[in-house]
Amino acid sequence: MSEERKVSRRRYLKYAGGVAVVVAVATTGYVLYEATKPPPTPPAKKTLRFWHTCSAAESSLLKEQIADYERDHPSVEFQVNLVLVTAGVVREIPYEERAAKLVARVQESEHGSPPDLYLGDAPMQFKIGKLGKAVELDDYLKGWDGLVDIPKWMWNACSYKDKIIAIPQDFFVPVIFYNKDLFTKAGVEKFPDTWDELLETCKRLNNPEKGEYAVGWAWTEDAAYWSTQAFLLSNGGGIYKDGKVILNSPESVEAVEFVVELAKYSAPDMSAWKYEDWDRAFTSGKLAIQLGNGSWNISNYREIAPKLNYGIAPYPKATRTSRTLVPGHRVRFYMPLKRFLELGEKFPLETYISEGVEFVKYFLNKEQQLRWCKALEYVPVRSSVLEDPFFDQPLYDAFKYERENAYAEFTGDVATIYSSIVESFANAYQAIFVRKEPVKEALDKATAEIEETIRASNV
Repeated sequence: MSEERKVSRRRYLKYAGGVAVVVAVATTGYVLYEATKPPPTPPAKKTLRFWHTCSAAESSLLKEQIADYERDHPSVEFQVNLVLVTAGVVREIPYEERAAKLVARVQESEHGSPPDLYLGDAPMQFKIGKLGKAVELDDYLKGWDGLVDIPKWMWNACSYKDKIIAIPQDFFVPVIFYNKDLFTKAGVEKFPDTWDELLETCKRLNNPEKGEYAVGWAWTEDAAYWSTQAFLLSNGGGIYKDGKVILNSPESVEAVEFVVELAKYSAPDMSAWKYEDWDRAFTSGKLAIQLGNGSWNISNYREIAPKLNYGIAPYPKATRTSRTLVPGHRVRFYMPLKRFLELGEKFPLETYISEGVEFVKYFLNKEQQLRWCKALEYVPVRSSVLEDPFFDQPLYDAFKYERENAYAEFTGDVATIYSSIVESFANAYQAIFVRKEPVKEALDKATAEIEETIRASNV
């Protein structure tokens, strides 16, 4: 046999196992011609369009976590806060435009599809739910440990018509920051536990001659609601419950009358305070008790007021009920969205939804949740993560307590008109605190206004 025809068994098997062309040339043997094996075709990547409303610090960390996810899941890539301008040209959506653009895309009043995944703030989840573009997630989440590790009230804030439509990622409850040095100077040893104690403490702390005031809160947008609604809820009142407006109930009236008493020990211009005024009063050491602060300011104050000696306390217990209950509507959430498939997309919509949910599960696994919360000094939504020693710091005690005593007052369709409702609440406060109208009269007017808003909105 000529050298051309000699093929060893090993070499034959090598060729036979690869891509080879076997040509019969004679009865005496074979000539094998090896062809180049084509490289495997990589699977098409699933591109998830993801919009969020995170702060700069949050965005930086989120970018790192997305990169880690893409590394471990090479078949998935993310387009973050981008929209198509013209063929092949995209731009980043400015922060202040994202929520409005999302609604426009969902309503189809703006050309283009909404994103596959949205990370945003309440009450957007209910607006999307009412528009019929939310994905029912119960089946996607079946068996996931987050269903039991995250408190029920957070899931209530992410459900629409008894179906889960969003996944809790962060939560914020109002707490009280207080100046320990001013407490010591006034001879107050600890933060008060009850309304009566709080009122007595404010009397001792107030020192207007030195420009030092006992208590204060911000007033713009929903700040008055956020800062003082815990008094109404704790007292068995509120704004809306079981399909009824209860702002003028005896429990609500009594709570607001208590807030009026507190305001006697506040700065005379407090009703004009914006967020920055409220912030400045506390960080400058002129305000002893700051109602309505939150975990987001722990890191902020460390940077802007490193010498500020402060503590964090939960809202005191109501005299009528001996309990504390705080607003729990501020849940930030992940939300997959229904959308139409665009030209050139290679996968069914179901694939994009499933991939989005898998990313959220990754982001909310115990390791990533701890990474997020430690870096930003947030309180985790997962109960198991809250057991980490990092959260044994005294600054987190109030958040732990209120996490178990929070109530989402506005859910479902009524949450879609939240801004109109709290505007009526704020107007009532202006009537009470600025124009000195009787509490019951002002709350009666606000109740009628809210009832009319609800009727007109058909919710």
